[in-house]
Amino acid sequence: MQLLDVDGTDGAGGQLSALFLVTGTDSTLARPGAAAGELASTATSLKIPTVLAEVFVPPAAEQKDPQERGDILRAALVGKEAGISTVNDLELVAGRVASVLAAADLQKGISGNFGYGPGVDGVLPQWIGP
Repeated sequence: MQLLDVDGTDGAGGQLSALFLVTGTDSTLARPGAAAGELASTATSLKIPTVLAEVFVPPAAEQKDPQERGDILRAALVGKEAGISTVNDLELVAGRVASVLAAADLQKGISGNFGYGPGVDGVLPQWIGP
């Protein structure tokens, strides 16, 4: 697990922050969503807007019972409270865009699940220009 710290401002003199937690199907952890889920839960209890994202690596054809896109995120969020947005396609450009838009929406109290497959609200969050 690696933690990164990135500082920045919103350009209007205010300080905005969001936590991006990234996991994936190629993780070497036994339960890759477990640590991310615990961090996400702690962050939301501290009122830190959190985007939980997955990098999906397709399984080998011969793999038995392969993970599907979003399985790690669904497992990580079982029993967790709102205030977390998920993105299950961070390996794609659409997923990276969705992560940024989801973080912006979290600043307004709007959360969602983005990407492809079951349980998503759409590929991208709705965006209304400035």
